[in-house]
Amino acid sequence: MENNVGGSISGQPIIVFNMIVQKIKEVVLPSNVQRRYIVMSIVTALMMIAHFLIITLSYAGMPARIPTHYNIRGEADAYGDKSNIWSLLIVSFTVFVVLSILIQSSFIYKNYKGDPENWGVRDEQRGNATKRLLIVLRMFCALIFLIIAVTTITIALG
Repeated sequence: MENNVGGSISGQPIIVFNMIVQKIKEVVLPSNVQRRYIVMSIVTALMMIAHFLIITLSYAGMPARIPTHYNIRGEADAYGDKSNIWSLLIVSFTVFVVLSILIQSSFIYKNYKGDPENWGVRDEQRGNATKRLLIVLRMFCALIFLIIAVTTITIALG
């Protein structure tokens, strides 16, 4: 069966799926970066998935009160409801999304320092350096939140 444009109707779900996959790649995997930064982006996405799975799988077995704050020695010094564990995931996911959007934006390539004649002119070298920094920052933020969540769950479960 043909549609008005002449293409197959049965191929439309595949086209939509491919468009969705491409949009996800644009957010998660930065364009025009070296292989190691792509690997770092994949590792970051896997850490986010692991964070979600660890919380989801351990939530039912956690006590009603869990540690919510630690002192300088790493000892729990404040406790709260176990639902607070989700706030770690929400903050981590928000940081991940915001940094992913910044990585994809063209704003980071603009020059806003120095020579007034070049104000807002695209600067590839600084833009690429900023993109690399944001990729590393995104990975370390995900790692830190994952470590905090695992530590909290481990202490809560005793």
